Amino acid sequence: FKVSEKQEDEEIKRLYNYNYPDMVKNLGDFELSVNGGSFTDSEIIVLLGENGTGKTTLIRMLAGNLDPDGHGKLFKNLNFKLNW
Repeated sequence: FKVSEKQEDEEIKRLYNYNYPDMVKNLGDFELSVNGGSFTDSEIIVLLGENGTGKTTLIRMLAGNLDPDGHGKLFKNLNFKLNW
Protein backbone atom coordinates (compact mmCIF):
# COMPACT_ATOMS: atom_id res chain seq x y z
CA PHE A 1 0.00 0.00 0.00
CA LYS A 2 1.40 3.40 -0.94
CA VAL A 3 0.34 6.78 0.38
CA SER A 4 0.90 9.71 -1.94
CA GLU A 5 1.99 13.10 -0.68
CA LYS A 6 -0.06 14.87 -3.34
CA GLN A 7 -3.55 14.13 -4.64
CA GLU A 8 -2.41 15.32 -8.09
CA ASP A 9 0.18 12.52 -8.32
CA GLU A 10 -2.53 9.87 -8.02
CA GLU A 11 -4.79 11.66 -10.47
CA ILE A 12 -1.99 11.76 -13.05
CA LYS A 13 -1.36 8.02 -12.62
CA ARG A 14 -5.00 7.33 -13.51
CA LEU A 15 -4.31 8.93 -16.88
CA TYR A 16 -1.60 6.36 -17.77
CA ASN A 17 -3.60 3.78 -19.68
CA TYR A 18 -2.13 0.59 -21.17
CA ASN A 19 -3.99 -1.46 -23.76
CA TYR A 20 -3.24 -5.03 -24.76
CA PRO A 21 -4.64 -6.93 -27.77
CA ASP A 22 -6.39 -10.29 -27.99
CA MET A 23 -3.73 -12.95 -27.45
CA VAL A 24 -3.35 -16.70 -27.77
CA LYS A 25 -0.58 -18.90 -26.42
CA ASN A 26 -0.29 -22.64 -27.01
CA LEU A 27 1.97 -24.65 -24.72
CA GLY A 28 1.65 -28.34 -25.54
CA ASP A 29 -2.00 -29.33 -25.03
CA PHE A 30 -2.72 -26.10 -23.13
CA GLU A 31 -4.20 -23.08 -24.93
CA LEU A 32 -4.60 -19.69 -23.26
CA SER A 33 -6.99 -17.31 -25.02
CA VAL A 34 -7.04 -13.71 -23.74
CA ASN A 35 -9.52 -11.01 -24.70
CA GLY A 36 -7.93 -7.60 -25.20
CA GLY A 37 -8.32 -5.03 -22.48
CA SER A 38 -6.67 -2.18 -20.62
CA PHE A 39 -5.42 -1.12 -17.21
CA THR A 40 -4.01 2.02 -15.57
CA ASP A 41 -1.08 2.68 -13.24
CA SER A 42 -3.46 3.34 -10.37
CA GLU A 43 -5.14 -0.09 -10.51
CA ILE A 44 -4.26 -3.11 -8.42
CA ILE A 45 -5.07 -6.26 -10.36
CA VAL A 46 -5.49 -9.66 -8.72
CA LEU A 47 -5.55 -12.92 -10.68
CA LEU A 48 -7.23 -15.85 -8.97
CA GLY A 49 -7.68 -19.32 -10.36
CA GLU A 50 -6.81 -22.97 -10.09
CA ASN A 51 -3.33 -24.26 -10.88
CA GLY A 52 -2.68 -24.54 -14.60
CA THR A 53 -5.26 -21.98 -15.77
CA GLY A 54 -2.74 -19.55 -17.33
CA LYS A 55 -2.26 -16.84 -14.68
CA THR A 56 1.54 -16.87 -14.88
CA THR A 57 1.50 -17.24 -18.66
CA LEU A 58 -0.70 -14.14 -18.97
CA ILE A 59 1.58 -12.08 -16.71
CA ARG A 60 4.68 -13.24 -18.59
CA MET A 61 3.12 -12.18 -21.90
CA LEU A 62 2.12 -8.76 -20.54
CA ALA A 63 5.59 -8.28 -19.04
CA GLY A 64 7.27 -9.19 -22.34
CA ASN A 65 8.96 -12.32 -20.99
CA LEU A 66 6.90 -14.62 -23.22
CA ASP A 67 5.69 -13.76 -26.71
CA PRO A 68 2.09 -14.64 -27.56
CA ASP A 69 1.58 -16.75 -30.67
CA GLY A 70 1.50 -14.58 -33.78
CA HIS A 71 2.75 -11.41 -32.03
CA GLY A 72 6.07 -9.83 -31.22
CA LYS A 73 6.68 -8.10 -27.91
CA LEU A 74 3.56 -6.31 -26.70
CA PHE A 75 5.19 -3.72 -24.42
CA LYS A 76 8.76 -2.97 -25.41
CA ASN A 77 9.45 -0.15 -22.96
CA LEU A 78 7.16 -0.99 -20.07
CA ASN A 79 8.55 -1.79 -16.64
CA PHE A 80 6.22 -4.06 -14.68
CA LYS A 81 6.68 -4.81 -11.00
CA LEU A 82 5.48 -8.33 -10.32
CA ASN A 83 4.68 -9.43 -6.77
CA TRP A 84 4.06 -13.14 -6.24
